Amino acid sequence: MKKYLYTAVAITMVIQTNTYAQYIEWSVPAPSDHISGLGFSQYTDGILCLDSTLNLIYEVDLYNGDILDTISLPYIPNPPVGLACKGDTVYFAESGTAKVHGMTIHGPSVGVWDLSDSGPVDVSGLAWYWGTNQDWLLIGDATQNLIYRARFDNGFQTVEQLMDLGDCPRIHDIGGVGQTYNTLPVACEDSASPVRLYYADEAYQTTHTGDYSSAVGVTRISETRFYFSDPDSDLVHRYCEDMGSLEDTWERVSSRPLTISPNPTTGTFTVTFEVPSCRRTEISLHDLAGRRMTTMVDGIITRGAHSLTVECTSLPSGLYFAKLRAEELFSVSPVILIEP
Repeated sequence: MKKYLYTAVAITMVIQTNTYAQYIEWSVPAPSDHISGLGFSQYTDGILCLDSTLNLIYEVDLYNGDILDTISLPYIPNPPVGLACKGDTVYFAESGTAKVHGMTIHGPSVGVWDLSDSGPVDVSGLAWYWGTNQDWLLIGDATQNLIYRARFDNGFQTVEQLMDLGDCPRIHDIGGVGQTYNTLPVACEDSASPVRLYYADEAYQTTHTGDYSSAVGVTRISETRFYFSDPDSDLVHRYCEDMGSLEDTWERVSSRPLTISPNPTTGTFTVTFEVPSCRRTEISLHDLAGRRMTTMVDGIITRGAHSLTVECTSLPSGLYFAKLRAEELFSVSPVILIEP
Protein backbone atom coordinates (compact mmCIF):
# COMPACT_ATOMS: atom_id res chain seq x y z
CA MET A 1 0.00 0.00 0.00
CA LYS A 2 1.36 3.41 -0.93
CA LYS A 3 1.01 6.25 1.50
CA TYR A 4 1.91 9.81 0.65
CA LEU A 5 2.73 12.20 3.47
CA TYR A 6 2.23 15.89 2.77
CA THR A 7 3.51 18.73 4.91
CA ALA A 8 3.78 22.46 4.39
CA VAL A 9 7.53 22.19 3.82
CA ALA A 10 8.13 18.96 1.92
CA ILE A 11 6.33 16.17 0.15
CA THR A 12 8.09 12.86 0.69
CA MET A 13 6.95 9.51 -0.70
CA VAL A 14 6.88 6.77 1.92
CA ILE A 15 5.84 3.23 1.08
CA GLN A 16 4.48 1.15 3.94
CA THR A 17 5.49 -2.50 4.02
CA ASN A 18 5.41 -5.46 6.32
CA THR A 19 8.52 -7.66 6.26
CA TYR A 20 9.60 -7.17 2.67
CA ALA A 21 9.54 -4.21 0.30
CA GLN A 22 10.09 -5.86 -3.07
CA TYR A 23 8.20 -4.51 -6.04
CA ILE A 24 8.56 -2.92 -9.48
CA GLU A 25 8.97 0.82 -8.91
CA TRP A 26 8.33 1.79 -12.52
CA SER A 27 8.77 0.61 -16.09
CA VAL A 28 9.87 2.21 -19.35
CA PRO A 29 9.53 1.02 -22.97
CA ALA A 30 12.36 -1.20 -24.19
CA PRO A 31 14.24 0.31 -27.15
CA SER A 32 14.20 -2.97 -29.08
CA ASP A 33 12.75 -6.50 -29.17
CA HIS A 34 16.22 -8.04 -28.92
CA ILE A 35 17.74 -6.78 -25.67
CA SER A 36 20.29 -9.31 -24.43
CA GLY A 37 22.01 -7.35 -21.68
CA LEU A 38 21.72 -4.26 -19.48
CA GLY A 39 24.41 -2.06 -17.98
CA PHE A 40 24.76 1.10 -15.93
CA SER A 41 27.61 3.62 -16.02
CA GLN A 42 28.20 6.87 -14.20
CA TYR A 43 29.54 8.24 -17.49
CA THR A 44 26.15 8.06 -19.19
CA ASP A 45 22.79 9.65 -18.42
CA GLY A 46 20.67 6.53 -18.78
CA ILE A 47 20.52 2.76 -18.65
CA LEU A 48 22.48 0.89 -21.35
CA CYS A 49 20.60 -1.75 -23.37
CA LEU A 50 22.46 -4.23 -25.58
CA ASP A 51 20.74 -5.17 -28.87
CA SER A 52 21.89 -8.63 -29.98
CA THR A 53 20.49 -8.28 -33.51
CA LEU A 54 21.63 -4.80 -34.51
CA ASN A 55 24.95 -4.95 -32.61
CA LEU A 56 24.08 -1.70 -30.84
CA ILE A 57 24.01 -0.39 -27.31
CA TYR A 58 21.13 2.00 -26.64
CA GLU A 59 21.39 4.64 -23.92
CA VAL A 60 17.85 4.93 -22.57
CA ASP A 61 16.39 7.56 -20.26
CA LEU A 62 15.82 6.03 -16.80
CA TYR A 63 12.42 7.65 -16.34
CA ASN A 64 10.66 7.74 -19.73
CA GLY A 65 12.49 5.28 -21.99
CA ASP A 66 13.59 7.87 -24.57
CA ILE A 67 16.66 6.83 -26.57
CA LEU A 68 19.39 9.32 -25.67
CA ASP A 69 22.24 7.87 -27.74
CA THR A 70 23.54 4.72 -29.43
CA ILE A 71 26.93 3.01 -29.41
CA SER A 72 27.86 0.78 -32.37
CA LEU A 73 29.65 -2.47 -31.56
CA PRO A 74 32.44 -3.93 -33.70
CA TYR A 75 31.58 -6.89 -35.91
CA ILE A 76 31.72 -10.25 -34.12
CA PRO A 77 30.78 -13.66 -35.57
CA ASN A 78 28.16 -14.41 -32.89
CA PRO A 79 25.46 -12.22 -31.29
CA PRO A 80 26.58 -10.08 -28.32
CA VAL A 81 25.15 -10.99 -24.90
CA GLY A 82 25.56 -9.74 -21.36
CA LEU A 83 26.75 -6.24 -20.55
CA ALA A 84 28.93 -4.81 -17.79
CA CYS A 85 30.22 -1.27 -17.31
CA LYS A 86 33.23 0.06 -15.47
CA GLY A 87 34.18 3.70 -15.81
CA ASP A 88 33.85 4.65 -19.48
CA THR A 89 34.37 1.05 -20.65
CA VAL A 90 31.69 -1.50 -21.52
CA TYR A 91 32.22 -5.26 -21.64
CA PHE A 92 30.06 -7.79 -23.48
CA ALA A 93 30.31 -11.48 -24.33
CA GLU A 94 30.12 -13.33 -27.62
CA SER A 95 27.21 -15.78 -27.53
CA GLY A 96 28.13 -19.48 -27.36
CA THR A 97 31.78 -18.76 -26.59
CA ALA A 98 34.01 -17.82 -23.68
CA LYS A 99 35.09 -14.55 -25.32
CA VAL A 100 34.69 -11.20 -23.57
CA HIS A 101 35.04 -7.96 -25.53
CA GLY A 102 35.81 -4.52 -24.12
CA MET A 103 35.38 -1.08 -25.67
CA THR A 104 34.99 2.50 -24.48
CA ILE A 105 31.61 4.20 -24.74
CA HIS A 106 33.24 6.38 -27.41
CA GLY A 107 33.96 3.36 -29.62
CA PRO A 108 37.62 2.21 -29.51
CA SER A 109 38.22 -1.42 -28.53
CA VAL A 110 40.26 -2.08 -25.41
CA GLY A 111 40.66 -5.82 -25.98
CA VAL A 112 39.21 -9.28 -26.55
CA TRP A 113 39.83 -12.07 -24.04
CA ASP A 114 39.15 -15.79 -24.53
CA LEU A 115 38.54 -17.39 -21.12
CA SER A 116 38.03 -20.96 -22.38
CA ASP A 117 41.30 -22.12 -20.82
CA SER A 118 40.18 -20.78 -17.42
CA GLY A 119 36.83 -22.59 -17.01
CA PRO A 120 34.01 -20.69 -18.76
CA VAL A 121 32.64 -22.18 -21.99
CA ASP A 122 29.40 -20.27 -22.72
CA VAL A 123 29.41 -16.75 -21.24
CA SER A 124 25.90 -15.27 -21.21
CA GLY A 125 26.04 -12.68 -18.43
CA LEU A 126 28.53 -10.14 -17.10
CA ALA A 127 28.53 -7.77 -14.13
CA TRP A 128 31.01 -5.94 -11.94
CA TYR A 129 30.72 -6.17 -8.19
CA TRP A 130 28.70 -3.26 -6.87
CA GLY A 131 30.44 -1.10 -4.24
CA THR A 132 33.71 -2.69 -3.06
CA ASN A 133 35.70 -5.39 -4.90
CA GLN A 134 35.24 -3.55 -8.20
CA ASP A 135 38.34 -5.20 -9.67
CA TRP A 136 36.32 -8.44 -9.94
CA LEU A 137 34.15 -9.14 -12.97
CA LEU A 138 31.33 -11.65 -12.47
CA ILE A 139 30.75 -14.09 -15.33
CA GLY A 140 27.61 -16.19 -15.85
CA ASP A 141 28.01 -19.44 -17.83
CA ALA A 142 24.73 -20.66 -19.37
CA THR A 143 25.97 -24.17 -20.18
CA GLN A 144 27.58 -24.98 -16.84
CA ASN A 145 25.12 -22.96 -14.68
CA LEU A 146 28.10 -21.51 -12.87
CA ILE A 147 29.11 -18.03 -11.80
CA TYR A 148 32.80 -17.24 -12.11
CA ARG A 149 34.64 -14.21 -10.87
CA ALA A 150 37.70 -12.84 -12.62
CA ARG A 151 40.17 -10.32 -11.27
CA PHE A 152 40.72 -7.75 -13.96
CA ASP A 153 43.69 -5.38 -14.23
CA ASN A 154 44.38 -4.50 -17.87
CA GLY A 155 43.45 -8.10 -18.60
CA PHE A 156 42.14 -11.13 -16.74
CA GLN A 157 44.62 -12.17 -14.05
CA THR A 158 42.63 -14.77 -12.09
CA VAL A 159 39.45 -16.69 -12.97
CA GLU A 160 37.78 -18.81 -10.30
CA GLN A 161 34.42 -20.42 -9.67
CA LEU A 162 32.26 -18.42 -7.30
CA MET A 163 28.82 -20.03 -7.24
CA ASP A 164 26.95 -23.08 -8.54
CA LEU A 165 23.38 -22.24 -9.60
CA GLY A 166 22.35 -25.89 -9.73
CA ASP A 167 19.19 -26.44 -11.79
CA CYS A 168 18.64 -22.77 -12.61
CA PRO A 169 16.91 -22.54 -16.03
CA ARG A 170 19.13 -21.05 -18.71
CA ILE A 171 21.06 -17.99 -17.50
CA HIS A 172 20.49 -14.94 -19.70
CA ASP A 173 22.33 -12.25 -17.75
CA ILE A 174 23.51 -11.33 -14.26
CA GLY A 175 23.59 -8.13 -12.21
CA GLY A 176 26.19 -6.99 -9.70
CA VAL A 177 26.33 -8.33 -6.15
CA GLY A 178 24.78 -5.87 -3.71
CA GLN A 179 26.82 -5.57 -0.51
CA THR A 180 23.74 -4.80 1.63
CA TYR A 181 22.06 -8.21 1.16
CA ASN A 182 24.89 -10.01 -0.70
CA THR A 183 22.57 -11.13 -3.48
CA LEU A 184 23.21 -11.63 -7.18
CA PRO A 185 20.27 -10.97 -9.58
CA VAL A 186 20.16 -13.65 -12.26
CA ALA A 187 17.86 -13.30 -15.30
CA CYS A 188 16.82 -16.80 -16.35
CA GLU A 189 14.07 -18.84 -18.02
CA ASP A 190 11.98 -19.29 -14.87
CA SER A 191 8.53 -17.93 -15.75
CA ALA A 192 7.48 -17.95 -12.10
CA SER A 193 10.48 -15.84 -11.05
CA PRO A 194 12.40 -14.70 -14.14
CA VAL A 195 14.90 -12.89 -11.91
CA ARG A 196 16.30 -14.94 -9.04
CA LEU A 197 18.31 -13.40 -6.20
CA TYR A 198 21.11 -15.89 -5.44
CA TYR A 199 23.00 -15.67 -2.16
CA ALA A 200 24.76 -19.10 -2.06
CA ASP A 201 25.18 -22.27 -4.11
CA GLU A 202 21.73 -23.31 -5.39
CA ALA A 203 20.16 -20.96 -2.80
CA TYR A 204 18.07 -18.08 -3.99
CA GLN A 205 15.10 -15.88 -3.21
CA THR A 206 12.39 -15.36 -5.81
CA THR A 207 11.30 -11.93 -6.95
CA HIS A 208 7.65 -11.10 -6.70
CA THR A 209 5.02 -8.35 -6.81
CA GLY A 210 4.69 -7.65 -10.50
CA ASP A 211 3.03 -8.83 -13.70
CA TYR A 212 5.96 -10.24 -15.65
CA SER A 213 7.05 -13.68 -16.81
CA SER A 214 10.36 -13.14 -18.61
CA ALA A 215 13.73 -11.47 -18.13
CA VAL A 216 16.78 -11.33 -20.37
CA GLY A 217 19.04 -8.46 -19.32
CA VAL A 218 19.63 -7.34 -15.74
CA THR A 219 21.91 -4.76 -14.11
CA ARG A 220 22.27 -3.39 -10.60
CA ILE A 221 22.22 0.39 -10.15
CA SER A 222 22.46 0.56 -6.34
CA GLU A 223 22.68 -1.67 -3.28
CA THR A 224 18.93 -2.34 -3.36
CA ARG A 225 17.83 -1.57 -6.93
CA PHE A 226 18.29 -3.22 -10.30
CA TYR A 227 16.78 -3.00 -13.79
CA PHE A 228 15.74 -5.97 -15.90
CA SER A 229 14.38 -6.26 -19.43
CA ASP A 230 11.07 -8.04 -19.98
CA PRO A 231 10.76 -9.16 -23.64
CA ASP A 232 7.19 -10.45 -23.20
CA SER A 233 5.94 -6.94 -22.46
CA ASP A 234 8.69 -4.98 -24.28
CA LEU A 235 9.47 -3.11 -21.07
CA VAL A 236 12.46 -2.45 -18.86
CA HIS A 237 11.52 -2.61 -15.17
CA ARG A 238 13.18 -1.00 -12.17
CA TYR A 239 12.97 -3.35 -9.19
CA CYS A 240 13.27 -2.60 -5.48
CA GLU A 241 15.08 -5.32 -3.53
CA ASP A 242 14.85 -3.68 -0.09
CA MET A 243 14.40 -6.67 2.24
CA GLY A 244 13.67 -4.51 5.23
CA SER A 245 11.34 -1.56 5.40
CA LEU A 246 11.61 1.39 3.07
CA GLU A 247 10.60 3.58 6.00
CA ASP A 248 13.75 2.37 7.79
CA THR A 249 15.76 3.29 4.70
CA TRP A 250 14.35 6.80 4.73
CA GLU A 251 15.19 7.16 8.43
CA ARG A 252 18.78 6.10 7.80
CA VAL A 253 19.13 8.65 5.01
CA SER A 254 17.14 11.62 6.18
CA SER A 255 13.57 12.32 7.14
CA ARG A 256 13.73 15.40 4.89
CA PRO A 257 16.26 14.88 2.06
CA LEU A 258 15.22 18.10 0.27
CA THR A 259 14.35 21.48 1.80
CA ILE A 260 13.90 25.02 0.46
CA SER A 261 14.67 28.16 2.44
CA PRO A 262 13.26 30.78 2.64
CA ASN A 263 9.90 29.52 1.50
CA PRO A 264 7.90 31.54 0.37
CA THR A 265 10.67 33.28 -1.54
CA THR A 266 10.98 36.33 -3.76
CA GLY A 267 13.09 34.33 -6.20
CA THR A 268 16.41 33.64 -4.50
CA PHE A 269 16.49 30.63 -2.21
CA THR A 270 18.76 27.93 -0.82
CA VAL A 271 18.28 24.27 -1.71
CA THR A 272 19.56 21.89 0.97
CA PHE A 273 19.69 18.16 0.24
CA GLU A 274 21.35 14.96 1.44
CA VAL A 275 22.36 11.72 -0.25
CA PRO A 276 23.55 8.58 1.59
CA SER A 277 26.33 7.68 -0.88
CA CYS A 278 28.05 8.93 -4.02
CA ARG A 279 25.44 8.73 -6.75
CA ARG A 280 23.96 10.49 -9.75
CA THR A 281 21.59 13.19 -8.49
CA GLU A 282 19.17 15.49 -10.26
CA ILE A 283 17.18 18.36 -8.76
CA SER A 284 14.82 20.26 -11.03
CA LEU A 285 12.09 22.89 -10.68
CA HIS A 286 8.66 22.32 -12.25
CA ASP A 287 5.46 24.32 -12.58
CA LEU A 288 1.98 23.04 -11.72
CA ALA A 289 1.61 21.54 -15.20
CA GLY A 290 4.78 19.49 -14.68
CA ARG A 291 6.90 21.52 -17.11
CA ARG A 292 10.57 21.73 -16.20
CA MET A 293 11.56 25.33 -15.49
CA THR A 294 15.21 24.78 -14.68
CA THR A 295 17.67 22.07 -13.63
CA MET A 296 19.52 22.98 -10.44
CA VAL A 297 21.66 19.85 -9.99
CA ASP A 298 22.58 17.19 -12.53
CA GLY A 299 25.63 15.03 -11.90
CA ILE A 300 27.49 12.74 -9.53
CA ILE A 301 27.14 14.02 -5.94
CA THR A 302 29.24 12.79 -3.03
CA ARG A 303 27.76 11.40 0.18
CA GLY A 304 26.42 13.82 2.78
CA ALA A 305 24.58 17.13 3.02
CA HIS A 306 24.88 19.80 0.33
CA SER A 307 23.39 23.21 -0.35
CA LEU A 308 23.28 25.66 -3.21
CA THR A 309 21.76 29.06 -3.92
CA VAL A 310 19.24 29.32 -6.76
CA GLU A 311 17.94 32.46 -8.42
CA CYS A 312 14.59 32.29 -10.22
CA THR A 313 13.61 35.97 -10.26
CA SER A 314 12.58 35.74 -13.92
CA LEU A 315 9.76 33.29 -13.15
CA PRO A 316 6.26 34.60 -12.44
CA SER A 317 4.96 34.31 -8.91
CA GLY A 318 3.08 31.14 -8.05
CA LEU A 319 3.48 27.57 -6.79
CA TYR A 320 6.30 25.39 -8.14
CA PHE A 321 7.79 22.05 -7.11
CA ALA A 322 11.45 21.11 -6.63
CA LYS A 323 12.06 17.42 -7.41
CA LEU A 324 15.05 15.38 -6.26
CA ARG A 325 15.97 12.03 -7.82
CA ALA A 326 19.04 10.14 -6.63
CA GLU A 327 18.71 6.45 -7.57
CA GLU A 328 16.14 5.06 -5.10
CA LEU A 329 15.61 8.42 -3.38
CA PHE A 330 12.77 10.62 -4.54
CA SER A 331 11.57 13.76 -2.78
CA VAL A 332 9.46 16.76 -3.76
CA SER A 333 9.30 20.13 -2.05
CA PRO A 334 6.86 22.93 -2.93
CA VAL A 335 8.42 26.30 -3.74
CA ILE A 336 6.22 29.39 -3.38
CA LEU A 337 7.42 32.39 -5.40
CA ILE A 338 6.03 35.78 -4.38
CA GLU A 339 6.61 39.26 -5.74
CA PRO A 340 9.23 41.32 -3.88
